[in-house]
Amino acid sequence: RFRIALRGGDFSRKTFKLGSCLQDHMDILKSIPRILDGYVGPNKIAPATAESCMLAVNSVNDCAFCTSLHGELGRMAGLEDKVGKMNSAKTAGEIKTLSGNDPMVVYARKFGECDGRGADLEEAFTVLEKAVGAGSASACRAHCWFLQWGSIAGNTLLSFYQGRLVGDAKSGSNVLFEIAFAAYYTPCYVLISATSLLLKALPSKVPNVVSSALGCVLTCVASIWIVPLGVVGLATAPFRKK
Repeated sequence: RFRIALRGGDFSRKTFKLGSCLQDHMDILKSIPRILDGYVGPNKIAPATAESCMLAVNSVNDCAFCTSLHGELGRMAGLEDKVGKMNSAKTAGEIKTLSGNDPMVVYARKFGECDGRGADLEEAFTVLEKAVGAGSASACRAHCWFLQWGSIAGNTLLSFYQGRLVGDAKSGSNVLFEIAFAAYYTPCYVLISATSLLLKALPSKVPNVVSSALGCVLTCVASIWIVPLGVVGLATAPFRKK
């Protein structure tokens, strides 16, 4: 029977609230040029490394949509059996081992653990800059923001559909925010799910240019939803609590 829960449940994955939603959209909006730079610009990241970074962030955030999409993109980038292992890694040590101690992937795991902010992450970014250079480090951080946005938004939708609508809403969630968020983002994630299914038809280890082109297309499509909320985030930043 259809019902909307009004009491808190035990959905444990990270989700947005209104304030964090606006703040993160503001940050991801600022990161869009660097995301594209990481795909096709002078600081281009190898597709296998880029997808390893995405999976490393998702190993913390555990978004089912991202597992499907970046599982396929990682397979196409040549990660093969490492896809599942990276996505399900429980510790930073596992990510370090699976990536061969790649500094970008190690940083990506830290990014997920720190939710993209904090002194510990700033220290990790300084280490990354020394290892790969400022431009490449900034492109890597932008890619981490892209996955952070996608995974937290995906989890927020799942919290609504698998929690709120079946009478088990996440504790502390707001029903009006969840309804508005679902109305805004459901079309985006229907498209993401369809893309994940379509990618299954493509072979493993495609040419790097194909992976990079797909990354650009996905970034541009996602921007349709990111930009409006990012602008709202920028406009309301002076009035929101820090």
